[in-house]
Amino acid sequence: MDTVINLTTTGTATSLIDYTGTVATVTILANQTTGTVTINPTTDAIVEPDETVILTIDPGTGYTVGTPSVATGTITNDDIPVATIAVAPASVTEDGAANLVYTVTLDKAPLVDTVINLTTTGTATSLTDYTGTVATVTILANQTTGTVTINPTTDAIVEPDETVILTIDPGTGYTVGTPSVATGTITNDDIPVATIAVAPASVTEDGAANLVYTVTLDKAPLVDTVINLTQPVQPLRRQTTPAQWRR
Repeated sequence: MDTVINLTTTGTATSLIDYTGTVATVTILANQTTGTVTINPTTDAIVEPDETVILTIDPGTGYTVGTPSVATGTITNDDIPVATIAVAPASVTEDGAANLVYTVTLDKAPLVDTVINLTTTGTATSLTDYTGTVATVTILANQTTGTVTINPTTDAIVEPDETVILTIDPGTGYTVGTPSVATGTITNDDIPVATIAVAPASVTEDGAANLVYTVTLDKAPLVDTVINLTQPVQPLRRQTTPAQWRR
């Protein structure tokens, strides 16, 4: 005759949430020696621990409980957070108060602290153009974002605008999404100051010497620089003749 085997289902997985159906018994048909129970995991997008489904044989009619009487199956989590990166503001001045703030975002909150690997490139140089070095950012458990702050170094050098590029590298506990690269720009704000002087200060109109005006910049520019000049307009002098003098 058919034999009904009593079962108890335990474990960390929840029926109808983590898998379909409930399990209380399995029937082994007459003249057969096996019966099966199938657990079908439920698809979801939740980051969660691996979960277990434990079936235990309970005493019943027509059989005794042997060893092993317990079997544990595991439903492993396959919902890995996706990491992306952005920077705001996109540019700051090197002598200003604002910093470049890079935000790494996970699309799902992790269960444990997650270290995101980063590579820093660009034309700016760490410890020269900005303070600190960047290799990783940690997103805490149950959070979705972590930030990296780049603080530009104040200087008085005329130089090109410079970039700080952060790229997400592969690592443990996340996958690399899009965008995976963020570029911040440190803009140069050291503008040369122009002054002017003349030497000699005076010359005779019939002499060999000339007035030489020298325009000086306090910093050398990166490109040819045109300095605009204004020359005051002198009023025209009226010409008179000896005949007009006698009037």
